[in-house]
Amino acid sequence: MLLDTITYRYSGHSPSDASSYRTAEEVQQWQAVDSLQAYRQRIVDAGVVEGEAMDEAQRDVQEIVFAMFCLAADLEASPRVPVSSELVSSVMFSNGHVEKSMTVPRTSAGCRRESQVQQIRGKVRTAFQDGKAVPR
Repeated sequence: MLLDTITYRYSGHSPSDASSYRTAEEVQQWQAVDSLQAYRQRIVDAGVVEGEAMDEAQRDVQEIVFAMFCLAADLEASPRVPVSSELVSSVMFSNGHVEKSMTVPRTSAGCRRESQVQQIRGKVRTAFQDGKAVPR
C-alpha cells in the first residue's frame, strides 16, 4: 500500500528551537487535519484493528526508537570518529561526483501505467498560509 501524505512537525527542530516562527492557530489547524491520526481513526472505525492495539503498537515503536537512540548515544556501542579522520571523507557523497545514486524501482505492477500512480503524481498538495489552504 502506498500512502502519499503531507505531514507537519508540531515542535521545533531541537530543544533550543522555541518554534516562535509559527502561530498557535497554525499548529492547531495542522493538528485538526493530521493525516496520521486520520488514517489511524479510519482503520479503527473500519474494524481493521482496535484502538488499544494501535496504542500498544505505538508504545512498542516508541520503545524501539528510544532503545536505538540510547545505542546511538552510547560511546561504547557507537564510538565517534574524529572529524579529521579519512573515514569521514571516504563515506561522504559531497566529496565527489556521483553519476547516479539511485535506480528507478521495479515493480511487478508496472507503476508508470497505473491510473492510481498517475492520479497521485498529478495531485495538488496544499499547506496553510494565514489560516487558508494554499497549493504547494
